[in-house]
Amino acid sequence: MKLFNWMKHYVPKYAVLPLLGCLALNMLAYYGSRLFNLSMTSYDLSLPLDHRIPLVPPFIVVYMLSFAYWWFAYMVIAADSPERCGMLFGEMIGKLICLAFFLILPTQMERPAVTGNDIFSRLVRFIYWTDVPNNLFPSIHCMESHLCWRGLARCRRVPKWVKIAAFILSLAIYASTVLVRQHLVLDIPAGILVGEIGLWISRRLRLGERYAGTVSWVSNMGLFVRLDLTQVEGLVSIKSLGNEWFEFDEDALTLTGADTGRRFELGQRVIIEVSRVNTTRGHLDFRLIH
Repeated sequence: MKLFNWMKHYVPKYAVLPLLGCLALNMLAYYGSRLFNLSMTSYDLSLPLDHRIPLVPPFIVVYMLSFAYWWFAYMVIAADSPERCGMLFGEMIGKLICLAFFLILPTQMERPAVTGNDIFSRLVRFIYWTDVPNNLFPSIHCMESHLCWRGLARCRRVPKWVKIAAFILSLAIYASTVLVRQHLVLDIPAGILVGEIGLWISRRLRLGERYAGTVSWVSNMGLFVRLDLTQVEGLVSIKSLGNEWFEFDEDALTLTGADTGRRFELGQRVIIEVSRVNTTRGHLDFRLIH
């Protein structure tokens, strides 16, 4: 509950559930799959190149920095605009694809012995101790980092230098996964590809597409909302506003809930989700988020 309360203060309401969904699916894909695949036959997808890549302990800092990078990036992306929430649903689809691979094609790798006593070597040993060397293909580390960069690059309110830094950091994280011997070479492009597939499916299905708009007209049918991004107009049906009676004031052009007192009026700012598209009639149906 503390996490949920903290997010309510720093993250827009429309983004709280998608962000929590990302976290839940990460736990399911990475750790839940181990309830089954640790007892299954695992495959080694290493290439000759993998055996030539040395262990570089200082890169453990980049590898561990990725966890903070993901949360920072996802919260910035979600707060930028409701339209960016579609990317979070793409991330969830990517996690489900990873889960399928972890169960159908479980992979493992052989790690090198870490003998140094410097802080970097100790951190590597700590990661090895806490993380079993399986669930490698595709790399969730690389998928997450790629999607963070893709999402930040599309944010309108993010400075250019942040977008460049995110791109460089994502590249460094790709490298760190093999330089600390947490992944194999093939895991990197596989993770990036899965991320792109997740985004593509999300866009095709319009999953999680949320938009900011303004109430442009009020009638006994519901609310007509004009979207900021495209200036397209659609209807939020009065039936979808809730299980209560809404009183329509024809003079003031308002809808008021009889039980809750909720009031909708011209010029009101709202967040909506596309629920149905009628291409034949050119109608859009929206669902009110808040």
